[in-house]
Amino acid sequence: MASAAAEQSASELPAGWERLADATDEIVASLAHWRRRALDAEAEVTRLRQAMNDMLLAPTDGEIGPVDELKRLRAENALYLSRIVEARKRVSTLLTRVAALEEDR
Repeated sequence: MASAAAEQSASELPAGWERLADATDEIVASLAHWRRRALDAEAEVTRLRQAMNDMLLAPTDGEIGPVDELKRLRAENALYLSRIVEARKRVSTLLTRVAALEEDR
């Protein structure tokens, strides 16, 4: 789709308009180039995401997959957190006893 300025001959254009038309053509070409690059980059991101998802969901030879490993680690983390809560309760009880013993002195 050519612009109206591009359809007119160079002699019909006012002074300076030819430069403006040339600059516009360069901008349009540059925009098309960058749009094509952006679309290629988006396609590459989509491809890489799919490859990553395929890798994460597919367990390897005899090993557990990353998803199962993540579940195991989360369960282990929950166990450790519950142990920390219990240890804090015990320490709090011991500190209370120590404080009571120091008062009795």
